[in-house]
Amino acid sequence: MIKNLTTLLLTLLVSGSLWAQNPEEALYKYFELFNSADKDAINEASDSPFVFLIGNNKRLIRTDSVNLSLPLVLGNPTIDDFFLIKEDIFKSMMNFQTIKKFYFFPSGRWDLELKNGTLIKLPSKDVVDSINDYYKLLKLPQFKKIKFFDMRIKNQIIINEL
Repeated sequence: MIKNLTTLLLTLLVSGSLWAQNPEEALYKYFELFNSADKDAINEASDSPFVFLIGNNKRLIRTDSVNLSLPLVLGNPTIDDFFLIKEDIFKSMMNFQTIKKFYFFPSGRWDLELKNGTLIKLPSKDVVDSINDYYKLLKLPQFKKIKFFDMRIKNQIIINEL
């Protein structure tokens, strides 16, 4: 299919309807939509992995190097969608460096996977309040081992110990 696929990281432009467990699986699902001629053309053009970085100037920057300390952005957000969630995170108690992956959904909401394995399902509105509520919960001993927080419903939190 695509050379060096196991080293390929896709940080943007994977359709939100192609849910996958990891970037490699998402890529396979994404390229299943192409015909064989398209796949061959992409294969010829892609001798090495490709990664897009999102610049502070709101432009995509293609790079051949992979910075594993940067979070992946999965789904089909616009650049403005990404900058809105980034701004909300900076307004909240969350440290941007703790985020491993952003998952964007067509409804306009985000899930955040943290580097410690925690998944936070955010609502489409009141994101800063939801993130801050998550951090308030972490101060309580009964929530220290919880790895799944569904914050989508106002005034309700669904948890699971996974």
